[in-house]
Amino acid sequence: GGTVNVVSKKPSFNAATTLSLENGLFDAGGIILDSTGPLGGGNAKLAYRLVASVRDYDGYFDGTETSSYLVAPAVTYQIA
Repeated sequence: GGTVNVVSKKPSFNAATTLSLENGLFDAGGIILDSTGPLGGGNAKLAYRLVASVRDYDGYFDGTETSSYLVAPAVTYQIA
């Protein structure tokens, strides 16, 4: 079983940046950067979104360490 998150992170023409830190049991931790905004001047037709993540988890048993890295860039162009 599982779930699927269908909420997509689309580029926005309103600038915003979020930096999140995670901490948990068994030395679990991570950092997530989510940044979006226009590319160019005031009448920009191009917008970007960058989601980057680093996570690390030592695990309960020896030898069960897990690390994950994610970089998800996106660009959108506004035609009209």
